[in-house]
Amino acid sequence: MYFCAEAKYTRVVTDQTEAHIRTPLKELAEMLAGSGFWQIHRGYVVALKRIALVARDADGALWLSLRGHAARLPVSQRFQHRFKGM
Repeated sequence: MYFCAEAKYTRVVTDQTEAHIRTPLKELAEMLAGSGFWQIHRGYVVALKRIALVARDADGALWLSLRGHAARLPVSQRFQHRFKGM
């Protein structure tokens, strides 16, 4: 569903489990480019097919809600252009 940078590790979140790997998020984002994943923040890469909702809060920040998961993921200003049409 998504990857999240955490200190020296990257947290991998799937439907059934979570795990940590040592591959840096930046490297993962490059490997996953063009395969249905987008980097949405310097600390997050998300599977496009899992995005349920893109919402703007009162402060103007964008957040993603995922299908089948309670997490709300932030979208940094650097990556907000990807969601203009949504």
